[in-house]
Amino acid sequence: MSVKISVRLLLRHPQWPPADITTALGLQPAVAACVGDDVVTPAGIHTGHRHRHTQWTYCYEDEALNSDRYNEGLLRLAYQLSQSEDYLREFVASGGYCDLILRVPTLPRSYGLKSDFLAKVASLGFDLGIELQD
Repeated sequence: MSVKISVRLLLRHPQWPPADITTALGLQPAVAACVGDDVVTPAGIHTGHRHRHTQWTYCYEDEALNSDRYNEGLLRLAYQLSQSEDYLREFVASGGYCDLILRVPTLPRSYGLKSDFLAKVASLGFDLGIELQD
C-alpha cells in the first residue's frame, strides 16, 4: 500500500506580494493570495472577507517518506531555499512567518526526516508543524 505524504511551505507576510516571494524562491506556489484580496474557498465561493496577510504556499508530495528518492527531493528543496537565505531572513525580520508543515497519515507507521534537511530549514527561519490526515 502506498502512503502519500506531503511537505507544505506556508509563508505569510503583512505586506509583501506573492509574486515577489515566487521570484525570490524560484518555486511555483500551489496557492498565492495578496494582502487585501478577497478570500475565496477552494469551491470558488467568495466569503466576503479579505486576506489580512499575503499567503504563499508550496507543496512537495511523494508516496514513500522513508525512501532515498523522497529524502533527496527534500534536500533539493532545502538547497533551493538556501539560495534565497538573505531574502528569507529579511522576510522574517520584516514581520513575515515561514512554516514547514509535514502532513502524514494517521496509520501506525514511523516517519523520518533527515537531520540535514531539518537543520537547513530551521536555519532559514522555518517553524515545523505536523498535520495528521485520515
